[in-house]
Amino acid sequence: METELLAASQNLSGMEKGDGKALKRYYALNINDYQEALIYVPANYMDVPELLVIKVVDPAQLDLVEEAVDTRNAMQQESFGGYGPEQVALLDNYEFKIVGNTLFYCVSPDASTLKDTFVKSIKNNQ
Repeated sequence: METELLAASQNLSGMEKGDGKALKRYYALNINDYQEALIYVPANYMDVPELLVIKVVDPAQLDLVEEAVDTRNAMQQESFGGYGPEQVALLDNYEFKIVGNTLFYCVSPDASTLKDTFVKSIKNNQ
């Protein structure tokens, strides 16, 4: 999954790869609860690009992850609302998709391209 996404957007501009701690910090989710998780977080605290792909163990977990994404986006909107029109525009135009047991969320100028690549990679691996 990660290889396909990285190949599609060689420039994950403004993001750096995160780990279980980042998943907990940004989304209040425990990485051990999921089959697979990929997270890229803003490289600079004054920016908003991020990417989250989570493959759940149980489809019922999708609601929890979706709620975490909604909460994260709302918090970012609030944080940047008063002074970051470019960041807010990216947050407003995020990409979100669920395919099977896998959820995709991305805030980036390349979000649409990354989402398309995600969908293709999931379908190719089914």
